[in-house]
Amino acid sequence: MLKKQKMSTNSHKDVTSKSCPVLALSAQEIIIDNPWIFWPQKQNPVLAKSLKLLGQQEPILVFVREKVFFLVHGYQRVKVLKSLKQPVKTLVIDYPGPKELGLLYFSLNTLPHPKEWALVKAFRYLQPLGLRKSDLEILGLHPQNPLLAKIETWLNLSETWDLSLAKEHLNLDAAPLLAKFLPAEREQLFPLFQTLKWSSSNQKKLLTWLLEIMALAEKNFNQILNTILSITQDKLSPQDKIKKILGLLWEERYPVLASKQKQLSNYLTNLSGGTNWEISHPSMLENTCLEFKARANNLSQLKQLHKDLESLIQQNPWHNWEQFLV
Repeated sequence: MLKKQKMSTNSHKDVTSKSCPVLALSAQEIIIDNPWIFWPQKQNPVLAKSLKLLGQQEPILVFVREKVFFLVHGYQRVKVLKSLKQPVKTLVIDYPGPKELGLLYFSLNTLPHPKEWALVKAFRYLQPLGLRKSDLEILGLHPQNPLLAKIETWLNLSETWDLSLAKEHLNLDAAPLLAKFLPAEREQLFPLFQTLKWSSSNQKKLLTWLLEIMALAEKNFNQILNTILSITQDKLSPQDKIKKILGLLWEERYPVLASKQKQLSNYLTNLSGGTNWEISHPSMLENTCLEFKARANNLSQLKQLHKDLESLIQQNPWHNWEQFLV
C-alpha cells in the first residue's frame, strides 16, 4: 500500500494492479462515464456532506488499460471529491472482462428491488455479451421469471423508449403490445408517453384499442393518432387528457355500445331535469346499476331532494331498459 501523497499522472503511469493496488489519484485522471456504469444517478447530498466532513473512508474501484484508469465502482464519490478538489483513494483491480464489469457494477450498486428501467439499462449492455444462468442469478432473475421475457421483448424496442420507462410513464407490460406496431408507428406513438404517465391498465387499453381499431375500422393509423395527439395539447390536467383519449378510443373501438351509452346518458339527464339530482350509469351497460348524486345545504333543500326522488321513483329510471341493449 502506498503512503498518502499527491501524485501526478507521470508519477504512477507504470502502476499495475498487482504491484501497487492502492493509489491516491486526481479525479481528472479517472474515466467515469463508462458503458458499464448503468445508473450513475444524481449527486447524493448526504454523501457529499459526509465526504466533506469525514473524508473518504472507502476507496473506489478502477482498472488500468494502456495507462488509463477506468472507473468500476464509486461514481458519486469521484464526482464529489472532484468538486472538493480532493484526491481520490483508489483500489486498482485486474481487468475482469466486459461482461464481468457489468455484473460487478450491478452487484455493488443495485437496489433491493431494482426498478424496471435499471434492469433494462443493465440488459442493454449485458445481453450482447451472452448471459448464462449464473449471470442471471447475480441479476436476481430466474430463467423462467416472466419479468425476463418482458425485458427481452422490451430490448427489441429502440433505446428512446427507455426514457419513458425511466420516468415511469409506462412499464414493461407495454412491451408485447408495442412490439405489434411497426417501427414507424411506434415512433409516432412515443410523444404520448413523454408527458403523460399511464398506469398498467390504461396503457393496456390505449395500445390494445389502437391495434384493434386499426384492424377493424376504416380509419388509418395516422388519422387516429393525430386526433389523439391533439388532445395532449388541450389545457387539461394529465389525468383528464388520458381520460379523454381513452374515451375517444373506446367510442372508436365500440361504436354501437358507445351510441347506446350516449342514448342512456341523454335519457338519464332528461329524466333528472328540473331536479337537483344527478343520475349516471358508470358501467358501460354491463349491469343496471345507476348512481344518484345530490347535495343539500339545509333542511329545506333536503326535503326538496326527497320530494324529487319520490318523483323519480314513480317514473322508474329502469323502465324500458331493454331499449338500450338492442
